[in-house]
Amino acid sequence: MATKSIPDNITVTVLLFGKARELAGVAQVEVTVPSSLSYPTLKSLIFKSIGGLDSIFSSCMLAHNQTYLSHDDEQIHLSSTSELAIIPPLSGG
Repeated sequence: MATKSIPDNITVTVLLFGKARELAGVAQVEVTVPSSLSYPTLKSLIFKSIGGLDSIFSSCMLAHNQTYLSHDDEQIHLSSTSELAIIPPLSGG
């Protein structure tokens, strides 16, 4: 019987911008997540870990090491040096 590999949990830095920063009251946090996971799982875990961001969950994007992630990303591989960012929609004029 083959055993399924379970990803290790790692701690990553999450930067918060705009409305996300305002709602959370912090500019960055450390969050512990699996080292390999899908975009929807990653986003859910980050938002649950930080709290207070429910009102902007559906309108925010995530970036990994300054590259936007896509809802289609099936496996995102993170390391302890990974930097994630919550990017709320931009507005203004």
